[in-house]
Amino acid sequence: MKFFAGVAVGALVVAGLSAYFIKQIDKEPVRFPTYQMMDLRDYVRVEGSLTGGESAPVNGFYSVQCYQDRMECDITSISEIGPKHLGMFDQATLPVSEWSKTHIRMSSKDLAFTNNACNFYEIAIDRQKKSATYTRRPLETAPMDCGERFEEKVLRWQFGDGEAWGDLSNPS
Repeated sequence: MKFFAGVAVGALVVAGLSAYFIKQIDKEPVRFPTYQMMDLRDYVRVEGSLTGGESAPVNGFYSVQCYQDRMECDITSISEIGPKHLGMFDQATLPVSEWSKTHIRMSSKDLAFTNNACNFYEIAIDRQKKSATYTRRPLETAPMDCGERFEEKVLRWQFGDGEAWGDLSNPS
């Protein structure tokens, strides 16, 4: 009889721990690939999530591929729009305004004007520090309802490993 009581208690403990761990997994954000940069002089690729800043960015992933011969960068991004739910890929090709041995800069301002957008973004790649920043700026000619949908101020983030990777170095 003691044996069956021990099996029953053990089964309850295992069931309780299983339910706890399943809840923990459900709370975890999507883990996108970690930050990386490749610089081959005439081709530069930066991939990672936006991190830091005054206002926390959406959990997402960006791939920026720049070609010196075209003086353009292809940008692809995807974001977690809800727990375990990903939005659609967003793709754009931006003209490069500066390509030097130390920096590459691009802006979506021209696209924002033609699409009647609320804001535009700029990406700056620092080739020496092997880092990149993403800056979102309000568009001066934005539609009137933009203030209701977006913060009308300059927001700046770094490309990095993303929020989901931070909990591995600082477990709670």
